[in-house]
Amino acid sequence: MSLAMHGHSITIIGITISVHVLGMYAFAPLVGMAADRFGRMPVILAGQGVLVLSAALNVVAAASAGAVVVGLFLLGLGWSIVTVPASTMLSQSVPATSRPLVQGAGDSAMNAAAAVGAIGSGAIMVSLGFAWLAGIAGLLVLPALWFAIRHRRTLR
Repeated sequence: MSLAMHGHSITIIGITISVHVLGMYAFAPLVGMAADRFGRMPVILAGQGVLVLSAALNVVAAASAGAVVVGLFLLGLGWSIVTVPASTMLSQSVPATSRPLVQGAGDSAMNAAAAVGAIGSGAIMVSLGFAWLAGIAGLLVLPALWFAIRHRRTLR
Protein backbone atom coordinates (compact mmCIF):
# COMPACT_ATOMS: atom_id res chain seq x y z
CA MET A 1 0.00 0.00 0.00
CA SER A 2 2.83 2.40 0.85
CA LEU A 3 4.52 1.83 -2.49
CA ALA A 4 1.24 2.37 -4.35
CA MET A 5 0.60 5.55 -2.36
CA HIS A 6 4.02 6.82 -3.47
CA GLY A 7 3.21 6.10 -7.13
CA HIS A 8 5.36 3.01 -7.64
CA SER A 9 4.39 0.51 -10.33
CA ILE A 10 2.67 -2.81 -9.82
CA THR A 11 5.95 -4.41 -10.93
CA ILE A 12 7.84 -2.85 -8.00
CA ILE A 13 5.03 -3.86 -5.65
CA GLY A 14 5.13 -7.44 -6.97
CA ILE A 15 8.90 -7.62 -6.61
CA THR A 16 8.62 -6.29 -3.07
CA ILE A 17 6.07 -8.93 -2.07
CA SER A 18 8.17 -11.65 -3.71
CA VAL A 19 11.32 -10.55 -1.90
CA HIS A 20 9.41 -10.42 1.40
CA VAL A 21 8.12 -13.99 0.93
CA LEU A 22 11.62 -15.08 -0.12
CA GLY A 23 12.89 -13.79 3.22
CA MET A 24 10.15 -15.69 5.04
CA TYR A 25 10.82 -19.13 3.55
CA ALA A 26 14.02 -19.43 1.50
CA PHE A 27 16.37 -19.45 4.48
CA ALA A 28 14.31 -21.66 6.81
CA PRO A 29 16.63 -24.69 6.39
CA LEU A 30 19.66 -22.55 7.26
CA VAL A 31 17.80 -21.09 10.24
CA GLY A 32 17.06 -24.62 11.45
CA MET A 33 20.71 -25.58 11.13
CA ALA A 34 21.75 -22.43 13.01
CA ALA A 35 19.25 -23.19 15.79
CA ASP A 36 20.63 -26.72 16.09
CA ARG A 37 24.20 -25.45 16.19
CA PHE A 38 23.91 -22.30 18.33
CA GLY A 39 20.74 -22.97 20.30
CA ARG A 40 17.13 -21.89 19.89
CA MET A 41 17.23 -18.75 22.04
CA PRO A 42 20.37 -17.20 20.52
CA VAL A 43 18.84 -17.62 17.06
CA ILE A 44 15.51 -16.16 18.24
CA LEU A 45 17.43 -13.19 19.67
CA ALA A 46 19.16 -12.70 16.32
CA GLY A 47 15.78 -12.80 14.61
CA GLN A 48 14.41 -10.18 16.97
CA GLY A 49 17.39 -8.02 16.10
CA VAL A 50 16.64 -8.42 12.38
CA LEU A 51 13.02 -7.41 13.03
CA VAL A 52 14.14 -4.27 14.87
CA LEU A 53 16.55 -3.47 12.01
CA SER A 54 13.71 -3.91 9.51
CA ALA A 55 11.47 -1.55 11.45
CA ALA A 56 14.24 1.04 11.83
CA LEU A 57 15.01 0.98 8.10
CA ASN A 58 11.35 1.35 7.20
CA VAL A 59 10.93 4.24 9.64
CA VAL A 60 13.82 6.28 8.26
CA ALA A 61 13.37 5.45 4.57
CA ALA A 62 9.64 4.81 4.16
CA ALA A 63 9.44 6.83 0.93
CA SER A 64 12.27 4.96 -0.82
CA ALA A 65 11.18 1.94 -2.87
CA GLY A 66 14.63 0.34 -2.56
CA ALA A 67 14.69 0.75 1.20
CA VAL A 68 11.16 -0.62 1.52
CA VAL A 69 12.15 -3.69 -0.53
CA VAL A 70 15.14 -4.30 1.75
CA GLY A 71 13.12 -3.53 4.88
CA LEU A 72 10.35 -5.95 3.95
CA PHE A 73 12.91 -8.62 3.02
CA LEU A 74 14.38 -8.17 6.50
CA LEU A 75 10.89 -8.39 7.98
CA GLY A 76 10.34 -11.75 6.28
CA LEU A 77 13.81 -12.98 7.23
CA GLY A 78 13.36 -11.89 10.85
CA TRP A 79 10.01 -13.67 10.97
CA SER A 80 11.68 -16.85 9.72
CA ILE A 81 14.61 -16.58 12.14
CA VAL A 82 12.18 -16.26 15.04
CA THR A 83 9.49 -18.69 13.88
CA VAL A 84 11.59 -21.74 12.96
CA PRO A 85 13.27 -22.21 16.38
CA ALA A 86 10.16 -21.04 18.27
CA SER A 87 8.06 -23.69 16.52
CA THR A 88 10.66 -26.28 17.42
CA MET A 89 10.64 -25.17 21.05
CA LEU A 90 6.85 -25.35 21.13
CA SER A 91 6.79 -28.87 19.70
CA GLN A 92 9.53 -30.09 22.00
CA SER A 93 7.75 -28.73 25.07
CA VAL A 94 4.96 -31.32 24.88
CA PRO A 95 4.79 -35.12 24.59
CA ALA A 96 5.19 -36.50 21.07
CA THR A 97 1.56 -37.58 20.93
CA SER A 98 0.40 -33.98 21.52
CA ARG A 99 2.78 -32.30 19.08
CA PRO A 100 0.53 -32.18 15.99
CA LEU A 101 -2.35 -30.68 17.96
CA VAL A 102 -0.15 -28.17 19.79
CA GLN A 103 1.71 -27.18 16.62
CA GLY A 104 -1.59 -26.74 14.78
CA ALA A 105 -2.96 -24.62 17.60
CA GLY A 106 0.21 -22.53 17.63
CA ASP A 107 0.07 -22.00 13.87
CA SER A 108 -3.62 -21.11 14.10
CA ALA A 109 -2.91 -18.57 16.84
CA MET A 110 -0.09 -17.05 14.78
CA ASN A 111 -2.33 -16.78 11.72
CA ALA A 112 -5.19 -15.28 13.75
CA ALA A 113 -2.78 -12.69 15.16
CA ALA A 114 -1.60 -11.95 11.61
CA ALA A 115 -5.20 -11.40 10.48
CA VAL A 116 -5.88 -9.01 13.36
CA GLY A 117 -2.56 -7.30 12.68
CA ALA A 118 -3.41 -6.87 9.00
CA ILE A 119 -6.66 -5.14 9.87
CA GLY A 120 -4.99 -2.90 12.43
CA SER A 121 -2.03 -2.15 10.20
CA GLY A 122 -4.32 -1.05 7.39
CA ALA A 123 -5.97 1.48 9.67
CA ILE A 124 -2.58 2.72 10.93
CA MET A 125 -1.22 2.91 7.39
CA VAL A 126 -4.13 5.01 6.15
CA SER A 127 -4.20 7.35 9.13
CA LEU A 128 -0.50 7.71 10.04
CA GLY A 129 1.56 6.31 7.15
CA PHE A 130 4.11 3.56 6.61
CA ALA A 131 6.87 5.05 8.77
CA TRP A 132 4.55 5.12 11.80
CA LEU A 133 3.39 1.58 11.07
CA ALA A 134 7.01 0.40 10.95
CA GLY A 135 7.81 2.28 14.16
CA ILE A 136 4.89 0.74 16.00
CA ALA A 137 5.88 -2.71 14.73
CA GLY A 138 9.42 -2.12 15.96
CA LEU A 139 8.13 -1.14 19.38
CA LEU A 140 6.06 -4.32 19.52
CA VAL A 141 9.22 -6.38 19.04
CA LEU A 142 10.94 -4.86 22.07
CA PRO A 143 8.97 -6.71 24.82
CA ALA A 144 9.61 -10.04 23.08
CA LEU A 145 13.28 -9.15 22.71
CA TRP A 146 13.50 -8.21 26.40
CA PHE A 147 11.78 -11.48 27.40
CA ALA A 148 14.09 -13.54 25.20
CA ILE A 149 17.21 -11.86 26.58
CA ARG A 150 16.02 -12.21 30.16
CA HIS A 151 15.11 -15.89 29.81
CA ARG A 152 17.68 -17.07 27.26
CA ARG A 153 19.32 -19.46 29.72
CA THR A 154 16.10 -21.05 30.96
CA LEU A 155 14.40 -21.39 27.55
CA ARG A 156 16.69 -23.60 25.56
